[in-house]
Amino acid sequence: MCGIFGEFGYSLLNKNQFNSLNALSWSRGPDMSGYWSDHNNIQLGFNRLAILDPSEKGNQPMISQNGKWVIIMNGEVYNFPEIRNKLGKTKADFTSQTDTEVVLAAFETWGIEKTLEIVNGIFAIALYDRSNKKIHLIRDFAGVKPLYFGIMNNCTVFASQYDQIFNHPAFKENLIPKQESLTDFVRMGYIPAPNAFFNNTWQVRPGEIVTINQKMDINKEIYYSFPEPSSEYNETDSQAIEKLDFILSEVVRSQLISDVPIGAFLSGGIDSPLICNYIHQESPQLETFTIGSSDPEYDESNTAKDYSDSLGVTNHLYIYSNEDLVNDLDNHFKAYSEPFGDYSSLPSFQVCKNAKSKFTVVLGGDGGDEIFWGYPRFQRFTSHRSWFNFNIPSRMLLASICRKLGVNVSYGISANSVQEWALGHHSHNNFDILDKILPDNSNSNELLKIYDDTIKLKGRKDILHWLRRNEFYGHLQCVLLKMDRASMYHGLEVRVPFLDRKVLDFSSRIKPELASKHQISKYMLKKLMSNKYPNTIIQQEKKGFSFNLEHSLKTVLKDEVMALLVDRDPYPSNTFNREGLNKFINSYYNNEYTNSWSIWVLFALQKWADTFVRT
Repeated sequence: MCGIFGEFGYSLLNKNQFNSLNALSWSRGPDMSGYWSDHNNIQLGFNRLAILDPSEKGNQPMISQNGKWVIIMNGEVYNFPEIRNKLGKTKADFTSQTDTEVVLAAFETWGIEKTLEIVNGIFAIALYDRSNKKIHLIRDFAGVKPLYFGIMNNCTVFASQYDQIFNHPAFKENLIPKQESLTDFVRMGYIPAPNAFFNNTWQVRPGEIVTINQKMDINKEIYYSFPEPSSEYNETDSQAIEKLDFILSEVVRSQLISDVPIGAFLSGGIDSPLICNYIHQESPQLETFTIGSSDPEYDESNTAKDYSDSLGVTNHLYIYSNEDLVNDLDNHFKAYSEPFGDYSSLPSFQVCKNAKSKFTVVLGGDGGDEIFWGYPRFQRFTSHRSWFNFNIPSRMLLASICRKLGVNVSYGISANSVQEWALGHHSHNNFDILDKILPDNSNSNELLKIYDDTIKLKGRKDILHWLRRNEFYGHLQCVLLKMDRASMYHGLEVRVPFLDRKVLDFSSRIKPELASKHQISKYMLKKLMSNKYPNTIIQQEKKGFSFNLEHSLKTVLKDEVMALLVDRDPYPSNTFNREGLNKFINSYYNNEYTNSWSIWVLFALQKWADTFVRT
């Protein structure tokens, strides 16, 4: 993992200014800083976290052997040995033993499209074509690694961190928030790609190539989309479970390639314990990291300890407290250079800090819930699917009668469609709240496309496939953003085996049977777990790295929440309805409104603004 930064155009900064902005991502790569320029149209900066071939031979930027291409790459390409073999080359044909040099040789030999059909990893790449004077910005297919860009005054700026864009002199004096991005954030707690918070700035989408020429013309191409389902395997087939076992074992083995030691995160759920088991098969000296809570409702550290004891590995447990929250709060927000409102970023920040004390690389379990139908909402949506055969008035009448008879019917059926219900479920502030506190509000088309209700979902299987794709391009992007920023602030690389290309491609071949042949979420992963751990310790419901947000907001954070949201005009100035916002915040502290997450999202926006914009 590293930090990349660059400018392309006609009005470049002087080298000192450029290096100052490049230094903003130093924590992403504290082992080396690199620079290259053609002294005309482009300059590239790089901060390296040395994992493969830590010698200076692995430093970037790198220039291809034919001189045509210059690359800076953040991330890891796990199958670079395979690519090297396909190129007909050996280790001796390369100056370094890094994945970056092999990927650069592939671009040189095969071109961009063919190379991207093969690469498997997590990466953000800036690839400069010196012959045609074009910059290609490429983001990995799952969106694990970030890549931002902005265009202003005939200059393109691109970077791993958003503050490197908006602190650039071309943008800094004219920072105007996009109203739709502000609405997306207040509603969802993050800003979905391709949007970014300020005008004239964007994110490269997962699986996308953004190509920009000297005229600042932009061409966008999706090189990877989540695979269309094919239903080759039933979810309950023993053959499918055996195949998944083999793939996960192979994937974890490939992600253990490193010239520095590797650890792992360990929760009390299913995903990370399963990954730890595969790691342990290859590396018995594994060490794991867990965050616990003093509140039993949020603590699963005892189960995590049972898993580590079963494997016979060292587990580093840290009990997260309100004192940690207060001590970490400001530094934690420094890790998030774009507005971000998932409060589990706080314990994530702590567990990354703990892991970095011993390791530079860890493996985690992100993606398991999204790819293998692990969230309880999947079953809730499918079990209520027949309600959407009726019009809304009929639904409401029938639901009222059912509830009086003691039948549990979700209030989500009041939505126009399953897709709209999913959007409401993921929303931290719904439109009723938005209308009261943010008068000029409308969500971006990009967000609404993720929840597109023009797609007709005919049955349970269609709903489950749609939900998985929705999670992949929606909620999962928030999860990945959270962990990337928390980890890279500490110079820690987090690898995610469940989002390996081989796992994604195999998962598309599975016919889901949730709510037909079984009622068990994440069925296949739990079957694998039952073969690897004693059934007595396998926990069915994951709590994750979390804490009691309501208690914290109403005690140690209350004064600061009131100061930032009530006692002054919140950022952006003259945007929020002060009277409506004050009533909303007070209703929460008067126990009339109970959604703590919605308050945190608003608080997080102000903390971000105070950290990055108002200073």
